[in-house]
Amino acid sequence: MAEEHGGQESSIGGRKIRPSGLIIITGLWALGLAFNFSYSISTISLGLGLLPSLADASVPEWFRLGVPAEMTISFLIFTLALIQMVTIFGLWTGRAWSYRLALTLTILFVLTSVSSTGLYLLAPAELNLVELVDIVSVVSAVFFVFIYWSYLRKPLVKEFLGIQRDQTLS
Repeated sequence: MAEEHGGQESSIGGRKIRPSGLIIITGLWALGLAFNFSYSISTISLGLGLLPSLADASVPEWFRLGVPAEMTISFLIFTLALIQMVTIFGLWTGRAWSYRLALTLTILFVLTSVSSTGLYLLAPAELNLVELVDIVSVVSAVFFVFIYWSYLRKPLVKEFLGIQRDQTLS
């Protein structure tokens, strides 16, 4: 027998049914995972190629700080992407631990996006790095935080993930 929640079945014969919105969210996370890996690997590779030239006195001072800072942010994004991969598995298979990871990762990705944007905005205007500022990614990251937080906290999703009602972040 199926139990009804918000117009969707949550279980059939004792087997949990994955909410359709969670399928969409894990798909979006998979796309984000591909982007995060691609971005971080390309930025780290570029930065590693630039590191030897940073000792040259003709290199603008901002690059001596900016390149290592950008690489640090990219290493963080790469690490978060690895955790994101595990979180996607947990969300897809209904693991309770994925709930907290998903909520935490969304905030951390916003912070890395804001950090990258801030780094480029701090560059001297003559370096023309303002074109690297991607306000759209910051706005979309904030937008997705609200989407993920509001959807993941729905009773149907929490039930699928095995989250107790009395836990924090409810």
